[in-house]
Amino acid sequence: MSFPKAPLKRFNDPSGCAPSPGAYDVKTSEATKGPVSFQKSQRFKNQRESQQNLNIDKDTTLLASAKKAKKSVSKDSQKNDKDVKRLEKEIRALLQERGTQDKRIQDMESELEKTEAKLNAAVREKTSLSASNASLEKRLTELTRANELLKAKFSEDGH
Repeated sequence: MSFPKAPLKRFNDPSGCAPSPGAYDVKTSEATKGPVSFQKSQRFKNQRESQQNLNIDKDTTLLASAKKAKKSVSKDSQKNDKDVKRLEKEIRALLQERGTQDKRIQDMESELEKTEAKLNAAVREKTSLSASNASLEKRLTELTRANELLKAKFSEDGH
């Protein structure tokens, strides 16, 4: 849905009781130049005077504290520089210690892998020796039985 066409108007066309922007002429008088001022009551004058006195006190204390602040800022910056250098040195030492510990951990891990490989080999050897031992014991019992039979047969033949 569209809106109906608005009537064509220009800025300088008179439209109502107010004059157009180009027709407005400000008349200045010499007496009213500068900011507009009004008569102030006594309580506002007292506040203004007390604020000026406070500002003077603040200015003197600000100058004294500014000198102290500059000295403390320079001391703080020197202290901060020392702290930064100390912390950087500590970080370097910690990084070096970390590198040493990482190397030690890698060495221990490789040693652990070697030990696990030896353990696995020992377990396999034990299993094969156990199987070999079981077969040898079985053969021993068979040979013992055969020996007993031969002894019994020989003793029967010899009597």
